Amino acid sequence: MIRVNVHQCKKYSYLIQSSDFTGMDKQRTSLMRLIRYILLSAFILMMYGNRGISAETELNRLKTVLFSTSEESPSLPVSADPPTGDYNDLSNGRFSFLIDDDQIHQIVRYKNELEPMILERIDSDYSWMYLSAFLGYESAVPAIKKKLLDCKSLYGWEGPDYSQLETYLVDAQYPYQMACINAIEYITKKPLGLAITLTCEELDDLEGRAKKCTEENIDRADFADYCSAYWLLGKLKTERPPEP
Repeated sequence: MIRVNVHQCKKYSYLIQSSDFTGMDKQRTSLMRLIRYILLSAFILMMYGNRGISAETELNRLKTVLFSTSEESPSLPVSADPPTGDYNDLSNGRFSFLIDDDQIHQIVRYKNELEPMILERIDSDYSWMYLSAFLGYESAVPAIKKKLLDCKSLYGWEGPDYSQLETYLVDAQYPYQMACINAIEYITKKPLGLAITLTCEELDDLEGRAKKCTEENIDRADFADYCSAYWLLGKLKTERPPEP
């Protein structure tokens, strides 16, 4: 005859049931953690995806604002009229923006994406040269150098005595060239003579025109051209590059 301890059976039964519930709780907890992980991952992917779309949209809108093809109302981001003295502002790092602060921040944010489009417009308006300086595009220096060498204008302010050569050799007579010089120096953080190097051909051209500035009986129509070369050589203070 087998005797069964009822109280002991109840105890074992309770232990078995407790063990089963504990295992089920662990499984349920693990499952909930997995679900939370999956949902969180999906949420993060969704957020990054939306951010990418938002960034692309923002960049495209900015391009529309900056690169309007309308000739009646061109979209210029920076005020740039060198004869008004803006070139002095540029040398001091002051830029007169024609766009709002949010768009300025966007330009800085997307400076790498905008760089090719800004550089190809440098010849069209000084505004783009100023913007290149603001963004610190070292890749813009060759284009600005070409703009400087090609510029042969003299402003011709009223008042000075134009019978004197010295009148033609002051910086104020060359605001467009000074804008280029200040842009180059702002980008490179170097004086012009150290920031750019002239080829032998470029130096020959400058020296040839500069010599005519001091000759007698020269064509007065070209006098500004010759004097601008004479003045620029003085600003460059450069030595002739060695022969190849």
